[in-house]
Amino acid sequence: MEHSRIFTDFVAVKLLPRLPAVLLLAFCIIPGAVWAGEPSVPSAPTAAVALAEAMPAPVADTDSTIVWKANQRLTWDDFRARPAETDPLHALTSSDLDVQISCTNDQFRIAVQAVFRPLESWSKNRESERLLRHEQTHFDLTEVHARLLRQVLLRANLTCEMARTALKPIVDAAFKRWQDEQDRYDQEANHGLDHPAQARWEADVAERLQKLPK
Repeated sequence: MEHSRIFTDFVAVKLLPRLPAVLLLAFCIIPGAVWAGEPSVPSAPTAAVALAEAMPAPVADTDSTIVWKANQRLTWDDFRARPAETDPLHALTSSDLDVQISCTNDQFRIAVQAVFRPLESWSKNRESERLLRHEQTHFDLTEVHARLLRQVLLRANLTCEMARTALKPIVDAAFKRWQDEQDRYDQEANHGLDHPAQARWEADVAERLQKLPK
């Protein structure tokens, strides 16, 4: 039997008090990260915050990160983690939304990208093209939600001052919609085992990618 799942985390967004000139927020999954002066909460991911004097830099492909591209599909070689032998599933895809925000002279700019984590993704069945398509659709669905979040943030027309209170609810809601749809995909397609449902999801996600602006 072929099984897969999406491995996702929520991001807790925290904005610093008013800072001069430039603020760059890099939203990334850091399990157990601790804010200075605050108690440790090992199970709670946090958002990394750093100062910078540049536009949000696009994430680049590395050994640990693959950015979604329309002309680049995942292969089993991209699933580099050691499979969890006790896990009943046949594959695990780790993907997330990389969100970077910059504020320069009260100019609010965003960069949102769907990224795949090779070193956290694995497969026990590296011969199945059907299973690989199921995993690719998880990644494609992450790209759909990256584009949706970009649209929401652009339409919000935030200033840097407004972002201090308005940004976290927007990002939290976007991450919840993303995770909810990933879960629904696995449930309806039965982890790729329901072939007609899997085909419907593949067609629907592909159509949404064609219609949504990049």
